[in-house]
Amino acid sequence: MTWYYDASLGWIPNGSPFVGAVPLLFTNPVGAYVAPSKWGFKAPPGVRAGQAPSGGNPAGPAPASGGNPAGPAPAKGGNVGSSRRSGPKRTAWGPEAGMSGASSSSYTPPAAGAPRVGSVGGVPADPLDYAPVVDEDTSRKGQPAKPCTAVSAFKTLVHFGLPERVAWGFWACLNGMALSWVCSMFYDPGVTDTSTTLSAGIKKVRNMIRISFHPDKSPNNLAVVPAGTPSLEAYTMVFRELTDAVWLFESFMSMHPTSSVTLFFRDGNTMNTYPLDTFLTAFLQWIVPPVIDAHSKLHNWWMEDFLSLILL
Repeated sequence: MTWYYDASLGWIPNGSPFVGAVPLLFTNPVGAYVAPSKWGFKAPPGVRAGQAPSGGNPAGPAPASGGNPAGPAPAKGGNVGSSRRSGPKRTAWGPEAGMSGASSSSYTPPAAGAPRVGSVGGVPADPLDYAPVVDEDTSRKGQPAKPCTAVSAFKTLVHFGLPERVAWGFWACLNGMALSWVCSMFYDPGVTDTSTTLSAGIKKVRNMIRISFHPDKSPNNLAVVPAGTPSLEAYTMVFRELTDAVWLFESFMSMHPTSSVTLFFRDGNTMNTYPLDTFLTAFLQWIVPPVIDAHSKLHNWWMEDFLSLILL
């Protein structure tokens, strides 16, 4: 079997559907985003100038008991003004309930604390009105298999019909070390492209996982499935494990504000890979239990033994 090297996919066997300027996996068009229409909002009718609210008192609030809204009482014998108003006391809701003259159809204000129709009320007091929320257990999310079998039960099964980096991801997950593949991709210029810092590089790795490992992008969706293609269930499992490994990596990276600006090895960086080596060493030792030895074995076997095998 002869192999063909592609800058974006790595070593690819000749005759596979991945060879070409536009791989078959990436031809699915992405739907255009359609912005939602604006909500039609109509403001409630306001009170015009000089107009009292419905049912209100245009003369202002009612006076205190015994008060005279017309001012001091006139001189003896005078009849100017009136000391009291006749009729029931009125409020913004209409005639007050229980007062004489109140209409039987008068509106009764809602009880205190009860939200009105159309208003934004509080959360109901009864928690049974909602479905129970189960907190996700993230104690082992993205972590390698426990116990790690990369050393005790090392597996060498590789899908030769897949591009190199995709086959590498399947093989790393087979050995229970998805995060080993994530760490190794930072040393591959074909993945990190022009990224100069760790925060930019992890975005490139996450994008590659979405494009190369998502079940919807697998060769199983082609009219003719190539021989040796992993099953759709295998793609689903590997996609989930690699995504969880990226989540764990980003969780560790966010613990210190300077971790995201760890420099990659690029022209002009006299420290070469030292900053990246230091960060990944701390990350692999932070895992419980530490897996730096298991990652070293996996990375060295792929870079030395496997690549020398396919290039013979």
